[in-house]
Amino acid sequence: MTTQGYDEYSQIFNILPTQLMYDAIRERYREAFDSAILFKSAKNEGELQSVDYATLNSFIEMVQIRTYMPHDFLLKAGTHDENLYFILDGEVTMIGLNNVIIAIMSAGSHFSTDLGTGENSKENYFGKAVAHLVCQSITTIAYINKESLILMYEAFPFWKALVRKLNTHTLSIGKVSVDRFIIPKLQENPSGDRFEIELKALEDHITHSND
Repeated sequence: MTTQGYDEYSQIFNILPTQLMYDAIRERYREAFDSAILFKSAKNEGELQSVDYATLNSFIEMVQIRTYMPHDFLLKAGTHDENLYFILDGEVTMIGLNNVIIAIMSAGSHFSTDLGTGENSKENYFGKAVAHLVCQSITTIAYINKESLILMYEAFPFWKALVRKLNTHTLSIGKVSVDRFIIPKLQENPSGDRFEIELKALEDHITHSND
């Protein structure tokens, strides 16, 4: 089953003055923040440069930090989720519905199911994860909920576009495993709606994998 992780640092960080808290978290997880595309600023159109501290400080202000044990499920395929997860330390494996390892995500990587609202709403999984996320080591995650994420989007439009572009790439990789999983179902019911069959496959899988 998915776990909530445990709170390892808030009692330490929350007693610090605001700016000192930002500095302490940035220093503790410097490798993750320095390597993350998510917090690079735009120098020119389409060009990224050094860490954007205004965005990063706002992100730090809104996140909750949790620690997970090896083999903990951060998310299971089919789970409706609207958070953004950022890996501060450790390693997370993305595993497809066919139990094949899709990607290994390390410090500086993130995962979110938010693709925005496109012309074709069926391209958005409405917050359903398309793969399992499993911690492979003791892993520290910073996550931000939907309400705070929207505030970040409003304050930093460039960041919103960057997040959704990265999300699209990650979810497209996960969707390959969904396609392979549902091909037999589509062959059994060629007149069925592809999107509905995909969602049903995810729902069936999350139900059975919770046993």
